[in-house]
Amino acid sequence: MPQASSHTVLSDEIQEIIGYVPHWVVRWGITAMFGVFLILLLCSYLIKFPDTISAPVTISATVQPFRISWYKSDVNIDYQCMVHTGQIVQAGDTVLLEKNSSKRTSVAYRSTVKGRVHILKGSKKEIKLSTILVMPLVVSGCDVQIRLPIQGSGKVKAGQRVLIQLDEYPTDEFGYLEGFITSFIPVSFDQHYRVNVRLRQGLTTTLNKKLPLQPELQGTAEVMLDEQKLFYRIIGLH
Repeated sequence: MPQASSHTVLSDEIQEIIGYVPHWVVRWGITAMFGVFLILLLCSYLIKFPDTISAPVTISATVQPFRISWYKSDVNIDYQCMVHTGQIVQAGDTVLLEKNSSKRTSVAYRSTVKGRVHILKGSKKEIKLSTILVMPLVVSGCDVQIRLPIQGSGKVKAGQRVLIQLDEYPTDEFGYLEGFITSFIPVSFDQHYRVNVRLRQGLTTTLNKKLPLQPELQGTAEVMLDEQKLFYRIIGLH
């Protein structure tokens, strides 16, 4: 009768040892996995994750530049520019005269702001067009308005936090502007609602950088809606 070699017997014993997993290891493994699952479940229930909605935002200076454009289209009407580039004018100063030779009348156009004059000549599309632009010397105060899409707007209300990313200032370098909603105008303009925002620290960003106020700044606003527990978001409940 053939007999198994010592090598074969040894291999069988090793395989038996390797293949055998003690019951306590199995029990502790299941217990550990269950414990980790409970911890993750608890964390998902405790952690709140804010729902957000994105919309275009415009920051406009309270005092806007004065602008007037003209071009000669009537032989009886002539224009006389009363200022030059770089000149400082006061509010109410005449910057342009329109003279009508047939009716013997003249019309004076006056700046509405105190500022520095810039005279712009026509472009390729409108060569004859000229523009007088008076940039305010002092720019203070601003209006912040969000163009909110109708879809999802029912969740937006006064007091909600807003983070603003400006197109001209990357957030990784300059940070966000932070504010909150002050009012919601429930009237549709071009399929959008207007939402007014107040900045908490003016034009100082979350990275403590002061941005210069310009006549108009464009960007994207993230409105922080009511916070919802991560657990409910995972299982799809609202």
